[in-house]
Amino acid sequence: MRVTSQFHHDVMKQVTQRTNAQLSDTLIRMTTEQRILRASDDPIGAVRLALLAESGDRLARYRANITTFEFRLKRGEQALSEIVAQFGEAQRKLLMALDGARAPGDLAAIAGVLESVRDMLVHSSNTRDGAGHYLFSGTAITTAPIAFDPVAPAGSRYAYGGNAGKQAAIVGDGVTEVLNDDLAEMADALNALDRAIERMRAPGANANDSTLRDALVQAIDVIDRTSVSVESKIGRLGNAQNMLTLLDDLHASSQVVTTEAAQDAGKIDRIEVYDAYMSYRTALEATQKVYAQVSQLSLFNVL
Repeated sequence: MRVTSQFHHDVMKQVTQRTNAQLSDTLIRMTTEQRILRASDDPIGAVRLALLAESGDRLARYRANITTFEFRLKRGEQALSEIVAQFGEAQRKLLMALDGARAPGDLAAIAGVLESVRDMLVHSSNTRDGAGHYLFSGTAITTAPIAFDPVAPAGSRYAYGGNAGKQAAIVGDGVTEVLNDDLAEMADALNALDRAIERMRAPGANANDSTLRDALVQAIDVIDRTSVSVESKIGRLGNAQNMLTLLDDLHASSQVVTTEAAQDAGKIDRIEVYDAYMSYRTALEATQKVYAQVSQLSLFNVL
């Protein structure tokens, strides 16, 4: 059978290209220390690496979410703590107003302080997160929790504008955490305080007047109940933060294990890869020498 020069050239070209590709892959493996460059190199190993990568990405997302959620919970806890402190100040001033020896001017001065406390309570109740969403509106995050109607009579001007819905976030495989609370109870406390303020500001207010004293006592009672409720929510937010911290630590440990497993599954055997590199290099050099020698042959070499 006659072998043409073109056929010989094509065969040698294919062999050279294949060997060059193998040599290039080996160089890449040596440089990156990655054993699997494509799924066909090791189908089972490639699937395992893909699963490990997916697990690592999922853990990274959980940890990023936890960081965001922890900030939100801390901000909420801070706002609720401020509310409890403001309630304490309001109760002290209301108890002062119950002193029957207070003159109308004294009551008006106390009312002025309570107005500032009331406004601070509204401000704290309407706290937002970094994205501008209200923390205490349930799932109605774009609606202010405390709405104010200036034309309504004192004692009914404040209303809760949110809902009781819960915002649950996924923070682990099959693990969710509630990120929000509502402050529906704040409306009653604000209205009771507002009513007491109005009574104290009335011209000629008398500290011994039964109507005024009833308003003061009612405000103290409602504020006391609301403060207890808010304190329980502070406890829940604290527990949620502790849970997120624990989960974050677990996710961090899992990330280390996942990374090490991926490295073990995909890393090269340096000696094996070096031997392969030398074999491919030797084969390529030999192929090139043979091709060069055969290309020089002609009929005159055998005559």
